[in-house]
Amino acid sequence: IRRILRLLYSQFDGIFVLNREHRDWLAGFEMQLDRSRIFLTAHHAPQVDAAVAPVDRRTLFADATEDTPVLFIACRLSAEKGILDLPGIMALARQSLPDIRLVIAGSGPDEDELKALMPEAKFMGWVDKETLASLYAGLDLFVFPSRFDTFGNVLLEAFAHGMPAVAYDCKGPRDIIEPGASGYLVRGSTEMAEQIVAHFRWPGRRAPMRAAALKRAGHY
Repeated sequence: IRRILRLLYSQFDGIFVLNREHRDWLAGFEMQLDRSRIFLTAHHAPQVDAAVAPVDRRTLFADATEDTPVLFIACRLSAEKGILDLPGIMALARQSLPDIRLVIAGSGPDEDELKALMPEAKFMGWVDKETLASLYAGLDLFVFPSRFDTFGNVLLEAFAHGMPAVAYDCKGPRDIIEPGASGYLVRGSTEMAEQIVAHFRWPGRRAPMRAAALKRAGHY
């Protein structure tokens, strides 16, 4: 199969890829393509309506306050997105932050299983652009447990609205997130929970990280 792929790719004058790991694989021993013909590209950050009203978290959780820490994820609710890591991540984070909440936008084949595991989470289903923008603008931190995204366009969506992100250190997120500036890269679910707790325990970092996320989106 690799030889067939190598033959296929060699017919083209140039190949565009979405992350450095894919580029290095194509140029490496297995595919042996000319690196000068491999071009790193990306998705573009969305245009943001400056008039979008941030969601009031008290409309999502009846017992929430303005200071309640709320995480957000928007994606297809399927196992390959890492969503089944979320119950464990939240359980660990809740040991230190008992009031932490999670809002989930999207639907998919594993939605019912996730709902059964996380009855306390707020499931929004698929939402329109205006609602999605208000969630990005009004909540605190985007959590992205996928290990298989070639890029992670939802990270750019979050950044474009000033929402920093925490994600696994893998292809895609590794090219987008600037660790400690616009977000965090972690090695597993335990470290993700620990980083979430650390983020909320250091209030002074939130405004600079939101500014860094907006700046990073500007590169796309």
